[in-house]
Amino acid sequence: MILRTAIGAFMLSEDSISAMESLKKDRMFFRCQIEVQTGGMENALPFLADKITPPLLIIESSGNASQLLEQLDKLAGVCDPDTKLILIGSENDIDLYRTLKDAGVSDYLVAPIDTEKLRSSIINAYSESGVTSEGGKTIAFFGVSGGVGSSTISHNVAHELATRLERRVTLIDLDICFGTAALNFNVQPRQTITDAISQYDNLNQDLFDKLLLEADHNLLALYAPASLNSGLQLSLNVIEKLIQLAKEMSDFIILDVPHGWGALTVDILALVDDLVVVARPELTALRDAKNILEVMGPKREMGTQTRLILNHVDASKKNDLSIKDIRDALAMTPEACIPHDPDSFGLCLNNGEMLSASAPKSTAAAEISKFSDIIGSSKIIKPQAENKKTKKEGFSLKSLLSGKKSTD
Repeated sequence: MILRTAIGAFMLSEDSISAMESLKKDRMFFRCQIEVQTGGMENALPFLADKITPPLLIIESSGNASQLLEQLDKLAGVCDPDTKLILIGSENDIDLYRTLKDAGVSDYLVAPIDTEKLRSSIINAYSESGVTSEGGKTIAFFGVSGGVGSSTISHNVAHELATRLERRVTLIDLDICFGTAALNFNVQPRQTITDAISQYDNLNQDLFDKLLLEADHNLLALYAPASLNSGLQLSLNVIEKLIQLAKEMSDFIILDVPHGWGALTVDILALVDDLVVVARPELTALRDAKNILEVMGPKREMGTQTRLILNHVDASKKNDLSIKDIRDALAMTPEACIPHDPDSFGLCLNNGEMLSASAPKSTAAAEISKFSDIIGSSKIIKPQAENKKTKKEGFSLKSLLSGKKSTD
């Protein structure tokens, strides 16, 4: 397993600091963003009060059992939902350990610690039953017709989620013959999705990580070769394996699905958490979108989302359908209406950049940013029954896993 997450550590002793620093050289953690600070729990509380909490916190405290529980009660009020917490303390007390585990702490280590103890603790925190069962959210972008701009939009949304919203994103270009992700990000990949197909029997986390290239901050991509001569075809088994591996290291997995219709396309669109249908505001596209939604509706699980984006709006003002017409026909409202803007998108393509870099003030960039906010604010892990926001008496670290950061 190769972990890809942000880790915030607040240490007291030299042994603990050394153990954390050694993790940065460990292959399992080389995709992690590890920030080590001194001061332990006393520093963590004020630091986290107005900061975004990293997915994993490792905090050392010198307090006794009662002091530690009091500190954790305060910590629960400043941490984001779903934060994992590993504590390092001086009390070697089995009752304290059980109390902390019951309260939602991932692990409690007795100081002094070394690198191996810390490594094992982190692995256990990410392998406990139910902690990572959902993994990252999968989002498929599918255009109802060729050339509608679905690929370009998917690449820009992936970029926004990663760079502006600070989410861990993996982009997978599924269009072997005509994929544009490498072109849009201005790279010439040595490894592509065809390597995953040809080495499927050996496809594991290590191999998958070698096939990924860093497109930008927080954004990894598995590109397509854009070749007509590969002689290889995708199968559902390969795609499911890629998604499974990406889920272990990403908040969002963006699938750029090529236009076309067949059993494989139906299977892909059925298995994702969010299906984003991209269409022009015209009669033919409305018909095709309606057909796709009617076919896919019964095949998609309860709780999954189907979203609509209109692209090339106002390309033909006389012939474009109104938003009301589209809403009435499809029984859904477009979540983004991206204007026809060939100058901005052409500049992006020529520069090998995303809209936020080449045309940040354009209406198209604003619409993509708005849509990314909608996607980015949605839950990565499906809510459980116990995740109701209720006031609990006394100390409970469960708010670290299911509550919200205090706004008092």
